[in-house]
Amino acid sequence: MTQSNKKNSEAGEKAAEAPKKIIPKITPRCTLCGDCLTRCPTKSIFVGGNQAVIDTDTCQGCHVCVSVCNERAIVDQMGGIIKLGER
Repeated sequence: MTQSNKKNSEAGEKAAEAPKKIIPKITPRCTLCGDCLTRCPTKSIFVGGNQAVIDTDTCQGCHVCVSVCNERAIVDQMGGIIKLGER
């Protein structure tokens, strides 16, 4: 194996091992109160049309939005509510 192929192989293995981030989902229960928008540390939530939207490219999966949502309108992708610190 050449040095270049070895580096590419190692990079691929590291990428495969990297933990996947779980991006929360905003459900129709959202009332657009804005709590999640103001508390998101990466500013990944914005209002688009009549609903809040999570930018999956910038969201880091920290779930602060889930924990601050009083309407319980933001859930993990599996449909459950996660409180901060439970991940």
